[in-house]
Amino acid sequence: MLEGFCPGDGKRLTMKTNTTQLSLTSMVSTLLIVSLCMGNSGVAQVQTADAGKPAVSTKAKGSDGKPVAANKTADANKPAVIAQPLSPNIRDLERAIVEGEQLITKYPDSDFTPTVMFQLVELYVKRSTHIYQQKMTEYDSLLKRFDGGEIKTEPAMPRPSYRPSIEMGYKILDKYPAAPFVDKVIYRIAICHLEENNLDRAKEFFHKLLAEHPKSGYLLESNFRLGEYYFDHRQYAEAVNHYSKLLNNWQNPFFDMALYKLAWSYYNQNNFSKAISTFIYLIDDINLVDKAPDTEILGKTKTDLRKESIEYVAQCFADYGGARKAESFMNQFGQKTYSLEIFMRLAETYQSRNFYDEAIHTLDAILRLWPYHEQAPDFQSKIVSNYLQAGDSEKAEAARVKLVKNYGPGGAWLAKFAEGPAREKALASAEETLFTLATEAQARGQKEMSENSYRLAIERYSDFLLKFPKSSNAGKVQYYQAECYYEIKDFANAAKAYHQVVANFPTSEFKADAAYNRILAHLEELNT
Repeated sequence: MLEGFCPGDGKRLTMKTNTTQLSLTSMVSTLLIVSLCMGNSGVAQVQTADAGKPAVSTKAKGSDGKPVAANKTADANKPAVIAQPLSPNIRDLERAIVEGEQLITKYPDSDFTPTVMFQLVELYVKRSTHIYQQKMTEYDSLLKRFDGGEIKTEPAMPRPSYRPSIEMGYKILDKYPAAPFVDKVIYRIAICHLEENNLDRAKEFFHKLLAEHPKSGYLLESNFRLGEYYFDHRQYAEAVNHYSKLLNNWQNPFFDMALYKLAWSYYNQNNFSKAISTFIYLIDDINLVDKAPDTEILGKTKTDLRKESIEYVAQCFADYGGARKAESFMNQFGQKTYSLEIFMRLAETYQSRNFYDEAIHTLDAILRLWPYHEQAPDFQSKIVSNYLQAGDSEKAEAARVKLVKNYGPGGAWLAKFAEGPAREKALASAEETLFTLATEAQARGQKEMSENSYRLAIERYSDFLLKFPKSSNAGKVQYYQAECYYEIKDFANAAKAYHQVVANFPTSEFKADAAYNRILAHLEELNT
């Protein structure tokens, strides 16, 4: 596409309407200037950054900013379309097209004819885009009326048509194949076919551009478009071939997206090693602080690409050796700022697939590699959760014991977090976990009439009162411990524990019961 701007102060130029008053040189110059000025006129152009998706105009609005109301008096099944006068820019566009067509008719074999023909290609694109946007505006209005029940027939979505541009481009290639700008003509034809969703023809012209114009400024985009074509058609080897050619120019606008799709192509070929390496390369590239802002490429920002790349690296590892292979890669490439994110996502991937053992192994690796991370207590809690989901209550209990030991009072991790929300969260988790451990042991004692389970519960209740003496559950814990002593017929200690409830927790809901049970415990003690 030829880019340009209005000369001078940028104001719209006034063209003469009588072409017979213009000299031939003046007419050509005026046509070229109008074509360039139209690039800034507000008429939409084909977008080379996402040519595969037609631009959709916004809904028509009135001067108050609200949608224009439908014509209530119109027939319910006919569109209420009010003819709008052409804007000055559109009038200039139509005038430039007419004058260009007159020039090539009058001078079909002049030296400037191919240049004028190419300008007409560009002007036709602008006109076609404008027509398409008008149709989309009408479509949006009719669709709103259909959704509201005002008309019975759902409107058909319009499709863009760039036939005049394509046909004029064909004529240039046929008659002036050696024109110095012929690569631009081929590119424009390819993009027009892409806009029309004629993907096979677009592919042909992108290949033609690569083959016949190896020094063209459109090589990067052509390779990217071909990579997209082959990726969408699941021809991943060809996609890899074209995406790879975009990696020699770090600053080209397709670099990050090409890396992303290249990695996906490797993944779809089950080449997990190359997929992981490519995703890691992409994440490193995005993380560079001196790169461009968080711009959008084909609907994805760099932040989107980074997040998704981390997720897909984890998915690759899930299919390619798990945490062991991930650790091997980390040793090979060095620990990255995002290494933990990959391991965390890997654990989540396994858990979502119900591969609980693999999720636990990944979480164990995380705790071994990052033992003092502020989220370490959360990782241990997830190990407990995975054991429970796997139905392994014994290992879940062992993981809970480890959580209390490592992240509760007296643990090495807690010593490194003297204050702050991470410390408070870890203490709350350890308190809740220890309470659960003790009450579950007591429940087993009741169910199985097991003295060992009661004694384990007593031990854990003692540990709870030592570690969390100011807990809101402390009075309850003291009472439950007394009950355990009573059940194993240790009436002396039961009486002492009941007394502690009365003496130390005067507002406890168990105070009255504890006072009564203390007397019973002493009576039982006297009878033994």
